[in-house]
Amino acid sequence: MDYLNVKEQPINKKEMLEINNKLSKQLEIEERNSTQTCIENFYKTKKPATLNDARVTKLDSSIDGHIVVCGIVKGIKNLILPLRSKF
Repeated sequence: MDYLNVKEQPINKKEMLEINNKLSKQLEIEERNSTQTCIENFYKTKKPATLNDARVTKLDSSIDGHIVVCGIVKGIKNLILPLRSKF
């Protein structure tokens, strides 16, 4: 059990900043890769619509199977992603 008593050498501030920068860059790369994989699992439009184009002025009776969300909803992504899932 001698390894529990071994103390690590202290790291100076410059080395700590370098380590943190390397880790943050690696995390950014991993996040970009995982986001791209995640996006492939969901239906998406080719081009985003503007707010004016997406706005509905009157409700058509032929609309069926839609969910209407009014207002600002915290965590809306967690609601929408399962609805757009391909699986």
